[in-house]
Amino acid sequence: MAWRDWFYLPLPEPSLEGLISYIETHPVYFGVITFLLICLFLTLNLSYRIMVARIRKRNHEANAKQAALDTEDLLTEYLGGALNKEEASNALNRLLTNRSKPLESIALVFRSYFQMLSGESKEELKRLFLESRFAAITQKRLAKPDEHVILYIELAALAQFNSVKQELKKLLRNDHLDVRFQALCALVDLFKFNALKYMLEVKYKPSEWEEMILMQKLLRDKSNANFDFNLFLNSNNDQLVRFAVRAAQLFNRFELGESFRELLHHPSESIRRRVYEAAGVLLMNELQSDIIQAFPQENLVTKRTILKTLQNLGDDDALPFLTELFLAKEPELSLKAGKAIYFISGKNSRIDEIALADEQLMRMVEHIKDPLIA
Repeated sequence: MAWRDWFYLPLPEPSLEGLISYIETHPVYFGVITFLLICLFLTLNLSYRIMVARIRKRNHEANAKQAALDTEDLLTEYLGGALNKEEASNALNRLLTNRSKPLESIALVFRSYFQMLSGESKEELKRLFLESRFAAITQKRLAKPDEHVILYIELAALAQFNSVKQELKKLLRNDHLDVRFQALCALVDLFKFNALKYMLEVKYKPSEWEEMILMQKLLRDKSNANFDFNLFLNSNNDQLVRFAVRAAQLFNRFELGESFRELLHHPSESIRRRVYEAAGVLLMNELQSDIIQAFPQENLVTKRTILKTLQNLGDDDALPFLTELFLAKEPELSLKAGKAIYFISGKNSRIDEIALADEQLMRMVEHIKDPLIA
């Protein structure tokens, strides 16, 4: 019996002529054998790749864990006084140049220590960061962002690494929203209100939510209260003006009344509305007559804001204007005007006297006095 008779499929003779003859006489069988060999090769190749990937992953995890432990030991010894600054810097540089030690693991430990420490210990950690190669590495990582770029943005902000201004400004144009916003937050942490200028340079437009987060960051630093807001209030950029008005309000800058007076004539309705709100919160009574004069030209939403502002100001000089509006019985505005009268007059009977003998106005007064509605 020939050797190929032992197989179910006819196989070619082990020679070039036999292979050519086999292809000509059994093309289907040849295709099946070729397909099976390709499948076998792909299976072996995939298995090899999976095995290598698992080995690399285990090695990376082990190296990452060891790098984190080595960094923690180094920082503990340095902050505890066992190592001086030069020794700690040299040890850190050796860790950073060790290719088996993932840089992200070292960065994560530094970020954790920055967030955990305060006072002199945090200052010592900043000095170690800035005087080692870690600062230069962070700058390079920001210049060529990858999937870990947010980690290095946070690290630069925590370490007060001011030299990355240009890199952060460039990241404001990044394709990813979270990267852009983290870069803007870092600029605010590093450069305070000046960061808003950098934001405008790249035409970055924060959402209402982003603006709220930025305002919270600025409020945490009390030194921002002394910022010259007129630099922004006189800007040609509407977004910056709106932001500055809100910031001035939150920092209780009562002396900006004249600047706010000029903004009452600003072409942007949203800016004027913010000025009305701020005037009411800061009790800028000197603006009351200007606000009343501007009332007829505003839309309904802004008119409601003005009435709330007049109520907050609590100035009797506004009562004739408010009384006239209350008596006009405009559904959208009269109730708010009456509420302002009620509070300005100290909740006395003045509002009852105005509404006397008018059933519709008396119903409004009942609503105004109702504590649940008020």
